[in-house]
Amino acid sequence: GTEGRHIGPFASDICPLALDVLMETETRVRVRVTDPALERWEVPAALFPPPPPAKDLQERALMPYQVRYTKSPFGFSVARRSTGELLFNSTPTTGRSSGLTFEEQYVSLTGIVPEGYWLYGLGEQNAPHRLPRGGVNADGSERADTYTLFAKDQPTPAHDPAGGSNLYGSHPLVVALSPADGAAFGVFMRSSSAMDVLLSRDSVAFRAVGGMLDLSFLLGPSLADVISQYTEVVGRPMVPPYWALGYHLCRWGYGSAAATAKVADTMRLAGVSQDAQWNDIDHMQMAHDFTLDPLTFRAGAMIAMIDSLHANNQRYVPIVDPAIASSPRGAYPPLDEALAKDVFIKDVAGAPVAGRVWPGGTYFPDFFHPAAGEYWAAQLRQFRTLLAFDGIWLDMNEPSNFCDGPCAALEKCENAGMDGDGEVSCQGGEEAAEAARKGRMFSPWKLRAKRGRRMEADRPPYLPGGRPLDEKTIAMSSQHCIADRWFAKPLGGAAKPSTKGLFGGLFGKRAKDKAGVPCKAASHYDVHNLYGLSETILTSEALVALTAERPFVITRSTFPGSGRFAGHWLGDNRATWTDMKESIPGMLTMGLLGIPLVGADVCGFAGATTRELCIRWTQLGAFYPFMRNHNDNVAPAQEPTAWDVEALGMMRSAIATRYRLLPYLYAAFHHAHKTGMPVARSLLLEFHLQTGGQDFPGGKRGGAYPDGEARGLLEALG
Repeated sequence: GTEGRHIGPFASDICPLALDVLMETETRVRVRVTDPALERWEVPAALFPPPPPAKDLQERALMPYQVRYTKSPFGFSVARRSTGELLFNSTPTTGRSSGLTFEEQYVSLTGIVPEGYWLYGLGEQNAPHRLPRGGVNADGSERADTYTLFAKDQPTPAHDPAGGSNLYGSHPLVVALSPADGAAFGVFMRSSSAMDVLLSRDSVAFRAVGGMLDLSFLLGPSLADVISQYTEVVGRPMVPPYWALGYHLCRWGYGSAAATAKVADTMRLAGVSQDAQWNDIDHMQMAHDFTLDPLTFRAGAMIAMIDSLHANNQRYVPIVDPAIASSPRGAYPPLDEALAKDVFIKDVAGAPVAGRVWPGGTYFPDFFHPAAGEYWAAQLRQFRTLLAFDGIWLDMNEPSNFCDGPCAALEKCENAGMDGDGEVSCQGGEEAAEAARKGRMFSPWKLRAKRGRRMEADRPPYLPGGRPLDEKTIAMSSQHCIADRWFAKPLGGAAKPSTKGLFGGLFGKRAKDKAGVPCKAASHYDVHNLYGLSETILTSEALVALTAERPFVITRSTFPGSGRFAGHWLGDNRATWTDMKESIPGMLTMGLLGIPLVGADVCGFAGATTRELCIRWTQLGAFYPFMRNHNDNVAPAQEPTAWDVEALGMMRSAIATRYRLLPYLYAAFHHAHKTGMPVARSLLLEFHLQTGGQDFPGGKRGGAYPDGEARGLLEALG
């Protein structure tokens, strides 16, 4: 590492640093740069399968790759031994911004990569499958496309080259493919920190707000090999239950148990295949988790409906949001039991973090807490004694908050007023966010410098995406109590870390929960991108215990490894032809990232769909790995039986085609579980060498794809 201090943009460089190079397999090498003096946050090791033991010196000489490094200026490179081709080179060169910056709240690495390669990955974005990567401006200057990775509740914005169009999950994987010969490699940054990833003409730059540098280089050599190697690292995707591959139907706004049952009955009478009926939050009493509205979704009516579904070999799936209503105390068991077990995320004063979501005032369970698994399983178990559900739909688990950061003074939020989307800002709103964005645009050094070893979670010097990190979520200084089950022994090579942590001694500090069970303190600043995954894991474990069957969980927020436990839908899309078309690259990218059970809301979630759009979307959705028709509470009904006889017939036929192919689709999921290969694949993945590197729609926009190896689909989307 560097011997000097204060050379980075924020004048808080850490020196010296420790370098570990771990040659884990013949096709995978791991490079870690860490702080030997203080323990810094890293992704809990238990979230991923254990890595293999590193190769010995004799084996290293036989590896098909070479790793070289220089100490001053520090840099390293990864090359193929057979051809000498440099795949990644971070050694600083004159006139380029390559190299490493390692500060308290800014860890940045730029590497030169082959210029002609096509790049993929970096979920979750509403971007083309082949990622735009900048270029050269008319004046000869370089420009980059920025991809912000930070889980956020915002409805599918189009890709913005300046960043800030991040969606519900964070997946720091870049896959590079040569259009000339099909050679591929991948770079996976094992980090849960908020970050920007900048793709330019010939470089990839990771800019994270914390943690350490932990990169896995996946050497391919084919695109399929890279995907397989990546899912070896983060875990192979699960095989869903067979019924999960059928047709699912949902709506926010059925209004009653009777109306929900009528939809399922009408579908059955019309001969439309349907495996699962869902309910959104309108089934709850005042949007409180694990409750039923006593007037419109009475327990007796719901039980009768579910009994009817089960009698017809169908399933039932309700929604669950993570935020628990903060009232009424003494009358709402999920709240009272959480308070008794002390499982809520805390603010800096030690009180439960107060937010505002659909029920109004809310608290947020800390799913990493030692008592969280028992607490969450108990809520699901108790709810299932009332309602015999078969799977769970996890929404709002970024976590989403209608205040920007602290909402301790809920009256202030109430007085601020709601906008059309039901959101309220308690900290400056759009003006403050836009000012932060303008101050950061590719010039992070213009923000205040912070010297010394102190970190500020709520005021980081660098803002990925140019937006405040607490926008539409909880404060970054919120505190978690992470159970020992999530941590494994640190990797070797670096000096033993100090027990003194950062954030005023927050991370690394030993703590205890209310029952005296030890845990490790951490801030939401570090854990935010893991929140959805932690809820998903506990939900999956609870369902296994409840049903003794393979669990069915669909989650909105994802992280590397989520595919081991759940599927994903692409979030709050709109009923437009553009959104239908954009669902294809979204689906293809999530499959590449190890989450093959994926699909979009068929016919569109927000806005009124049209007859023609819903027909065509149903025909496309019949080939999604996961197929669900779902819309909001203000648009007209859009299930197949809501249309005229001709439209109903076309939709019924498309769905019937899906059912004829279910055995094949199920086999494709088993193949995904064994090899990591997506179920929905771009033509580029299957037929690259046969096409001579031509840019099929599946390569750039994602308009063509096969399901599995044997069946192809080309959509005429205009």
